[in-house]
Amino acid sequence: DGTEAAPYEISELSDLMGLSEMVAAGNDFAGKYFVLTQDIDIGNLKQSWNPIGWYQNKADLGKAVTNKFRGNFDGAGNTISGLKVVNVAHTLNNIGLFGAVEGGSITNLTVDADGGVKGGDNVGILAGSVEGDTIIYNVTVTGSISSTGDAGGIAGQVTGDRNAKAGTVTIENCLADGISIQATDDGSYVGGIVGRQNRANLYNTMVEGTVGGSGSRAIGGIVGKGSRFLANSDVAENLCTAECE
Repeated sequence: DGTEAAPYEISELSDLMGLSEMVAAGNDFAGKYFVLTQDIDIGNLKQSWNPIGWYQNKADLGKAVTNKFRGNFDGAGNTISGLKVVNVAHTLNNIGLFGAVEGGSITNLTVDADGGVKGGDNVGILAGSVEGDTIIYNVTVTGSISSTGDAGGIAGQVTGDRNAKAGTVTIENCLADGISIQATDDGSYVGGIVGRQNRANLYNTMVEGTVGGSGSRAIGGIVGKGSRFLANSDVAENLCTAECE
């Protein structure tokens, strides 16, 4: 019934696709819980993956995401592999396994983007953008990212509650393992965990791989840019062994 004690079970690709479709249709699942019961390979999809918390129609591409995911997703130690988000006809923003996430949590999950995530702004393997009081805990991402805007292994952009005195998005115990991130626009910010960070807390994260950007404004092993609100953020015990280009 979607409670913490009896979460909705995601056991196959059709369940994951159904979740994406329902959020795009306007059900944000705030206060609801999901659990991944086994590994899922989405690499056999003929089309590009539609992120969870994204646009419902092609006409909305390029606009702000209004149908965001606000639920709680527990990977239970399982892996979603074969992630590919690519569209040669359109520049896609806010892309990853999840598109736009606001509130709730994503925990205990591995995401393998061996098909590649390629887009414009707010590009990540786990999520395009993360906002509000979201908790990202014990998540591992691997794979490749190519963008013309902000990009990060976990998320392209992270923004906490603007009314909070401390950062409210928390990313903890997360690993970007063997990632390759390339951004090409001179206005982009690129980081191994987060491209652009506003009012957020990062604890005990690690990056291994290559983080680069031809002409990017700033590149960081963990965070590409912390905004003027960095005083309202906490960044501690993070390790980067990635090569920054």
